[in-house]
Amino acid sequence: MNLKDEIEIVASERDLSYCYLKTAEELFELGEILLKQVTKPNGSEERIPHLIEECGDVILNIKILASKLKIEDEVKKRIEVKLNTLL
Repeated sequence: MNLKDEIEIVASERDLSYCYLKTAEELFELGEILLKQVTKPNGSEERIPHLIEECGDVILNIKILASKLKIEDEVKKRIEVKLNTLL
């Protein structure tokens, strides 16, 4: 079983409200660590493992939410469009 299949299984088991809430929760946690990286530079290196953890949690929950809403292709296209504007 590949990662996409596993994400689809989790998405199918979760209710949509939970997907929204869990994604928002993870985004807030990532936001907190990002703010600390800027506002409290002392100790920023020690927070890197926490930053990695929160980035992974956010990416995973966005993938689960996109799967739940069946918008993976649209999200992928948006990422491609946005990336092209940055290059």
